Amino acid sequence: MALEAIDTFQTELDVAIQSCLNEPNLTIQKIQQQLGPLFADKSDAKKTQFEIAMGKHMLSLLEYDGNSEEYIMQARKRLEFILYCTDEGYCEEVLPLAAFEDLVDWQPIEVSMKLFEFFEKHKRRLLKGLTPNKGKGLVLLRLFNNLIRRAPKSNYSHFNGRVLIYLSNAFPLCERSGVNPRGECNSENITFYDETDDDQDYNTFWSLQNLLNNPVKLVESGEVDRALEDMRVVVNKFESACGEEQVVKSERMSMELDREEDAMDIDTDREKRKRDKEEVVVDNVPDKKQKLSDDDEGECEKEAYMHIPKYLPSVKLFEHEMKDAEFRKFILVQFLIILQYIRGCSSSERKFLEGARARIHPRMVPLSMPSISPKQEESIAELWTSITAQLENIPPHGKEFTERILHTLSREKVWIYWKFAQYCPDFSKSQPIPDLSKQFAERSARLCAPLGELPDIDWVVKRREMKNAHKIVKVPSLEECYEALKHHESDQEYIVKRWQTIRAATRNHVLLIHKKIEFGKPGDMDRLIEAVNKNPKGSLEGADENHTASDSIIVNEMGSPEHELDD
Repeated sequence: MALEAIDTFQTELDVAIQSCLNEPNLTIQKIQQQLGPLFADKSDAKKTQFEIAMGKHMLSLLEYDGNSEEYIMQARKRLEFILYCTDEGYCEEVLPLAAFEDLVDWQPIEVSMKLFEFFEKHKRRLLKGLTPNKGKGLVLLRLFNNLIRRAPKSNYSHFNGRVLIYLSNAFPLCERSGVNPRGECNSENITFYDETDDDQDYNTFWSLQNLLNNPVKLVESGEVDRALEDMRVVVNKFESACGEEQVVKSERMSMELDREEDAMDIDTDREKRKRDKEEVVVDNVPDKKQKLSDDDEGECEKEAYMHIPKYLPSVKLFEHEMKDAEFRKFILVQFLIILQYIRGCSSSERKFLEGARARIHPRMVPLSMPSISPKQEESIAELWTSITAQLENIPPHGKEFTERILHTLSREKVWIYWKFAQYCPDFSKSQPIPDLSKQFAERSARLCAPLGELPDIDWVVKRREMKNAHKIVKVPSLEECYEALKHHESDQEYIVKRWQTIRAATRNHVLLIHKKIEFGKPGDMDRLIEAVNKNPKGSLEGADENHTASDSIIVNEMGSPEHELDD
């Protein structure tokens, strides 16, 4: 493009973009009307000019207050405009992600959380055509990693979870950037505490946190025995604190019972005056302080639930932390996670993983994992039992909480097998091959096609077997069998024809074969034919009302011709 043409195009593009952004309700028809004539050829040069123009309009957001609703509205409007232009091919597919990255770079994390709703709303359109290892995939990964790094885990754990869920939907589970194939641990979180204090329990507890910071290094350095011993000391400390808590709880309950008994001895008139006085006080409270809506209480509980604290390693707070049930629960779950990792280094677990790897990938390099001794396995099993027992006793819902934790850890073992034994195979199903599916459809159509007109199958009638089709013996009806029975010449012939008559009756009149016929007595066949004539459809209408299903007689019990001949 010539310089004059570029300047002209840039001016017209700025006017068209500003016209679209000024619309109160932005639609795709408006965008096509304004930008369609300018992007008739959709060349790379025009896409570059569009990116430069949108950069200027994104910078214009700096004049708004970042925490205001106007800023959020204008930012979302620009992002939606870019996304519409991406769908129409006016700009590169990576531009919406780059624009969002520029927005969140100069804004606090609270504003980024509000803008992230745009990503969640348009997830399908943003992830269209995403390739993990290039282009849009790399930009998305860099953008979300920066968001997670900026958001403190203690205060924004719910936002980190939203970002991680989005990433799990954007990238396949087997993507190497998310599976940590080497099993490396995040050892940046270091706990600093007062090592000069004389309290042995305090030093043991907080030194254990740094020891468990990197379980891989813990097993390789041979300090498993020390870690298990310190964990046993902490668990015993928790157990004693739990016992003291039960004693205090029982004393508190007894004091409350005594208080209730004393309250019952108070004069009823004084109690009534007291209640009246309380009602007056409550009525005089201003509306602002008197009214605490359920929504406000729910928000307070929600904020308290979402806050994941980082406990302070203060000497003065240590005894209070030991008495805190939530603190003990947090540490005990951490111990279970570490113990499961150490247990995975046992000889039996290693042998199982290596055997599975050999079956799936025979040429794969064996696992370079340190091992633990059988004595250490026994210590781990004892600690595991003690920890789970303590977790079940921590209110509220200790047993249900423990079951969920153990279920989560069991699922974690399945992921370990998928990762180290199967080497992260892809879960997605392969698409059917077009040629094979087309062949299958054509073959099915041929099989389901009609036979055609009768002249097309005349050759079947001309076969020798079909010429003698009239000689095929058909099964006689009940009437024919009964007529043949009347003209029997011997007792043996009567037995055979009687059996054939009964068999013919069972085809359409099996319900009429019951004890009322009195098989085996003279005239039984006449009674059978009479019952059939009364009920030609084979129903039980007009039969004995006391007749039940148990009265029916199985034909085999009536005797076969061979059986009766033997008699």
